[in-house]
Amino acid sequence: MADFIAGQLKDRVRIRPTVYSQFALFSERQVADLLQIAKDSHGDSRDYMGRQVLRAPDAVKSIVAESDVINCLAAEHGLVFRPDNEALLLYYQKSNWVPLHLDDQLEYEFNLLTMLRRVKASETSRTATYFWGADGEFMATDLRVGESVFFHASYTPHGRPPLPEGEEVVLLAVGMGRPRE
Repeated sequence: MADFIAGQLKDRVRIRPTVYSQFALFSERQVADLLQIAKDSHGDSRDYMGRQVLRAPDAVKSIVAESDVINCLAAEHGLVFRPDNEALLLYYQKSNWVPLHLDDQLEYEFNLLTMLRRVKASETSRTATYFWGADGEFMATDLRVGESVFFHASYTPHGRPPLPEGEEVVLLAVGMGRPRE
């Protein structure tokens, strides 16, 4: 099924998932501040699609704006984004997961995921975000804290398998949409 979907969408994908190295988009200080906000706000999150989700507080949006990451991504990829981006905090613990899905292109066509916290059960453990590429290739990104991945979320099937015992992931998701015509 994912092959069929990816095949149908391949002519619409504008960018392939692009991984940014540790602290390339957000500084170490910004990542630490984002994590602290995520920890302080976790109690306000709700269950959604197999994980805990929280619409990011204004302090998170301020850090995103301060980083200028949205303008940097737009310039690098030749895109124009609306000013109304959305930021979410995503919390995953044991057995939390999200199935392969596409984001709503009318809302936020592109997505940036940044790892804020990563607890592994062992050095060999891997719980990655998976992407099904436009030409049928499969990509797994096991981000380290401070690393990010930017992708065409409304045309690239993506998801995360259940986390095993002892694992924890906290991600910042920034959704960006192109101007409406």
